[in-house]
This record gives sequence, structure tokens and C-alpha cells, in this order.
Amino acid sequence: MDELSGNTQNIGAHDDKFIPELQKLAKAIKDNGSLSAMQINHAGRYNFSFFLDGKQPVAPSPIASRMTRETPKKMTAIEIKTTIDSFAQAALRVKKAGYDAV
Repeated sequence: MDELSGNTQNIGAHDDKFIPELQKLAKAIKDNGSLSAMQINHAGRYNFSFFLDGKQPVAPSPIASRMTRETPKKMTAIEIKTTIDSFAQAALRVKKAGYDAV
């Protein structure tokens, strides 16, 4: 996993390999009479290195988090664009998996 892939402790939508399991979860939610929604998130400076397998969190600026006391690595313009594109791709995966909202 590269540093932009995110928290390893949460449900992921950052790769097509997650779609089958996301489909199972969306179906289970719908089979029980509810609509399904998934939130996609980039915690930036508020992420803990613990959740990133010890890697330094990344954010648009290297300003320490008041919550975690960790200073993130400053993202490059290319990394920011990649993150934006990754969010669009993740939203599409969530849609393909059958969720009602993202």
C-alpha cells in the first residue's frame, strides 16, 4: 500500500478488489429494508500513523494536528490531484457495488 491509500483499519473503496465485499454489505443492508450509504474520507492531518501501519499521515500542508500531535508530510500538487482522482474512482466503485448514496 502506498502512502495515499489510507487507513488500513476501515472498509476500503480504493481498489476494485473491494467491490465484491462492498456488494455483499450493500445487499445485506437493502435486504433488511434500509438504504445504503458509504462515506469516503481522507483524514489528512487528523489521521494517526498507527492506522497507516506506522507511515506518516499526509495533508496539503505540514501543520501538526491538535488532535494527534503528529505533523503530516506535505502533499505535492501531483499527490493532491491523485487524491482527488482517487476519490472520484472510489465513489464510482461504491456506486458499482450498489450503494444508494456516497
